[in-house]
Amino acid sequence: MSELTVLAPYMEMISKSPGRPLEEQYMPWNEVSVDYQETYNSISGNSIHPMTRTHIIAMIAIEEDHWRLYHQFYYMTSDPELKRLLAAVRRAEHIHRSRLEYLLDPKSTPLEKAIGLEMQATEYYKLAARLEKNPAAKAAFEFILDEDREHGHLYSVLYELQGHDPKSLTGGLTEFYPRRTLSDEYLIPEATIWMGLTEGCYQREEADPQTLINIDTLIAGERTTYQSYHYYAHFIEDPSQRRLYAQIRRIEEQHNNIHETLYNPHETILERIIHNELTEIWHYRRLMQIEENKFVRSIYQRHYEDELTHSYLFGQLANKY
Repeated sequence: MSELTVLAPYMEMISKSPGRPLEEQYMPWNEVSVDYQETYNSISGNSIHPMTRTHIIAMIAIEEDHWRLYHQFYYMTSDPELKRLLAAVRRAEHIHRSRLEYLLDPKSTPLEKAIGLEMQATEYYKLAARLEKNPAAKAAFEFILDEDREHGHLYSVLYELQGHDPKSLTGGLTEFYPRRTLSDEYLIPEATIWMGLTEGCYQREEADPQTLINIDTLIAGERTTYQSYHYYAHFIEDPSQRRLYAQIRRIEEQHNNIHETLYNPHETILERIIHNELTEIWHYRRLMQIEENKFVRSIYQRHYEDELTHSYLFGQLANKY
């Protein structure tokens, strides 16, 4: 099977729009490092909108996950042309991630960051579950969505106990509420093999591109959330907050395992890369249409054009095989 069979309609679009040349994607640091207060005070008149922050967190997760995967693919291939392209694209992905990270409030506490991560997870699971047609994938998304609502609820309760209003972070736009207790969410490792799947939830030749996008999006968010809870744990002094981080972190590990069983294990490196690039294109294109902040939208526009180039170059390489 050709690497591009499943994604043929999308690759046709990409082949006609190669985007920004790769050599023009590398930016000087003074353009990468944006000033948070200057950006939002001058444009928004106040601070970052909760949904703008949610989408930024999601795209940071996707960019970070693909950057990490491209490092792994780099040492898994002996093809010199693929190695060169991975190295070049990885530099651009690094710039994307850096630029997005500077859009977030540097004064956010670990607990505020956790609420932001759970808001992002809840909103993107809702979106994926609504769009998903694959029964196994949809069931997994809805199962995890319930747990992430619970996690957001617990962090919000803790935030209230500290004298703060969670709606100051969520804007009341995301609904958190108690579902299963944390003790009920713990699974034995074998149970995270979702529905006993060992060959993934889709066939390579018949996969719906939206299923590929959904899985890729959500596992990126789960990996970033898991790692963030590890990273911020040692900054936390409050014992109750430390325990909550530790409890939820274990469940995020389960979520990663569930998602990994949804992938088809027979995909090649180039298939996986092209799926990743399609995910970025799909999201940046969507966010360009709904983001109200002009400065943030301009960043999405630039990244979208960059990702068209990445997909085009990887597609050209895949066509050789």
